[in-house]
Amino acid sequence: MRVDEYLAELARRLPRTRRRRFLMEAEAHLRDAASANLRRGLDADAAEQAAVESFGDPAVVARRFAAVTAISSVRRASLVALAAVVALVLPLYGIPENTLPAARWEVKPTDIAVLQGVAIALWLAAIVLAALGFGFSLARHTRLVAGALIAATTAVAGFLAVGVVLFARWLAEAPWTPLWPFLGLALPISAGCLGVCVAASLWVRDRSRTLRDALEQD
Repeated sequence: MRVDEYLAELARRLPRTRRRRFLMEAEAHLRDAASANLRRGLDADAAEQAAVESFGDPAVVARRFAAVTAISSVRRASLVALAAVVALVLPLYGIPENTLPAARWEVKPTDIAVLQGVAIALWLAAIVLAALGFGFSLARHTRLVAGALIAATTAVAGFLAVGVVLFARWLAEAPWTPLWPFLGLALPISAGCLGVCVAASLWVRDRSRTLRDALEQD
């Protein structure tokens, strides 16, 4: 097999992530090896054939590359999910603290206080779970990353559900509070964070499956 044929076969088997860069590196390595074989006295065809054989079977090389890229992809996705969960501090604290006046009540209704506490607890739980997912990715425990991110996403969804109930109760108890501008900022941010967490969880599950398949075939 010539170098060009080998590269075409390898490209067909490689995942799309970082494919072009890896092919460029593989071609440079193969060309260098073929040149070295020419200097050893082999003809052009034999030199390229020897270079290709030393590089390895395309299927095996592609599986190993897929495993490497899967690990880095899982790590990036878990970090993005953690950042999205941390960003929920904006609708939880940053936006209302800087845009809304204090409610004019002497004693905050018990159910509203409880809902606030539950929302904060769910947010903190989501941060802990997302941080665990990122930690698992650094330790290459990819099977645990997906579970941690799914749990974090569930906590974020619970946070948003509690937030909707909290807003409704707040508006009922304190109709003078101008919540609509706040909702116009908080809802897109919260929905975006949830969407990022869902996407990261699905991506990690897919990459973890790719890594598992690659390891099982080696």
